Amino acid sequence: MGLLRLPAMNLILASQSKGRAALLTGAGIRFHQIPSKALEPAPAKGESLERHVLALACLKAEAVARLYPRAIVIGADTALIFENKIVGKPKSLADARRMLAQLGRQPHRISSAA
Repeated sequence: MGLLRLPAMNLILASQSKGRAALLTGAGIRFHQIPSKALEPAPAKGESLERHVLALACLKAEAVARLYPRAIVIGADTALIFENKIVGKPKSLADARRMLAQLGRQPHRISSAA
């Protein structure tokens, strides 16, 4: 797939998230959605998980911005943090149920960055 030809000032959402796209659309903002293909490294030992989420958002934005240097690019990332670890997305409905049961009434947090 080739690169899109974009006008000089364009907004790109460097995410495949339907929710993030819906937020921009709902606000009446025109944008292109071009997911980043950047590899997302695991957090470094001792790295703040919130700082890691911010670093991933920047990594995604920078990867797309290199392809479209004249565009304004928004990168974003969100992570569920439980027992001081980032919990990945469930792989199946059964996995989602297991995760929810594990999280139930246990302290956890969501970290988002853009």
